Amino acid sequence: MDNTTLIVTIIGMIAAFLTASFAESIKNYFQNKAKLQNLRIALYKEIIFNYTCLLKSDLTPDLSDRIRPSAIQRIVNIECYKQAMQNELIFFYQLSESDRISTLDGVIINTLLLVPFSESTTEYTKISYEAFYSLALSFMENVAKDFYSGMLDKKTLGRIVSPNEYETMMKKGKKLLENSAAPSK
Repeated sequence: MDNTTLIVTIIGMIAAFLTASFAESIKNYFQNKAKLQNLRIALYKEIIFNYTCLLKSDLTPDLSDRIRPSAIQRIVNIECYKQAMQNELIFFYQLSESDRISTLDGVIINTLLLVPFSESTTEYTKISYEAFYSLALSFMENVAKDFYSGMLDKKTLGRIVSPNEYETMMKKGKKLLENSAAPSK
């Protein structure tokens, strides 16, 4: 083997190695980006599911609620959030909205699930019911305001809900933000 062939072979091997390295890096980048977007969509779907459950339960601030809070507690969930916190922690904290998701699912809904209700009685304690109602209302208001203000991604919301639901949420978020910004009398 002459020197020219050896040099060409070495250059070819180096070029192949560099190409493979760059290709692997690019492949990993796009895989991670897709995984991050899929995690975002799953978490948003969970938030919207919980929002819809609470919205459709027709909660009222008194005890004349049509659906028992303990029944709602069995419907709402934070399984995707728990899964993300256990198995996808690195990706979860790469989401720009991870702090808002933690507040909504990790604090409000998790606390909502912990409000004590006795299954053996039909009466709820006034404090438990008021706490439940307050947390549910806080969750629904925060979801609408966060999507409207852009703290949660509007594009992703637009992909996972109907145009009518999107418009309703944006109007509600706008109204809530305007009311909270209005000076107190």
